[in-house]
Amino acid sequence: MRRIIFSVIFLLILISTVSADVIITQQPKDIYSLGDILNIPIKITTLNDLKDLFTIDLICNGVETEIYKEYLALSAGEEVKRNPKVPLMKNFIGKPSGTCVLKASLGTEKYELTDQFSISNYISITLTQQKIEAAPGEEIVLEGNAVKDNGQPAQGIAEVNIIRDNETVLEKIDTVKNGYFYFNFSLPVDAKAGQ
Repeated sequence: MRRIIFSVIFLLILISTVSADVIITQQPKDIYSLGDILNIPIKITTLNDLKDLFTIDLICNGVETEIYKEYLALSAGEEVKRNPKVPLMKNFIGKPSGTCVLKASLGTEKYELTDQFSISNYISITLTQQKIEAAPGEEIVLEGNAVKDNGQPAQGIAEVNIIRDNETVLEKIDTVKNGYFYFNFSLPVDAKAGQ
């Protein structure tokens, strides 16, 4: 009889301590590139009244950065959904790269981790048209594609520099739209021969 009473009391204590749950309803993709938006659908349920902080931290290679914070006040049996969208930009999350996880925490005791994913700043450049040799004053066309590590076309700015003996001979800047870039320029008429 003592054993049954002790088991019931232990079960009641265990139930009262497990009063809220953080559920990650969708795991992150395997790889993200800087500039992407990370979508984090989460459900929070509680058996008892709850007043606590809900936070999400990005942990990359051991470095933890808080990316979301909210105070929650829930009634017993209440369930809320949150879907924070986190821009993976250096000025918001720092300079993370490599293997990462998200840690969704309710207070200091209850947390849930996502599956691992990668954040990359790598962009693959493929030239579709290039000329290896040109004479001074001759027109040069550089055309190609820029693709982020996640397979999506890059957007942004491309820069071409022609350098000879540590001196910039020519500098061109243009936009990259939907992964496509195009440069059309001429070498200076007084450019010296060389590589």
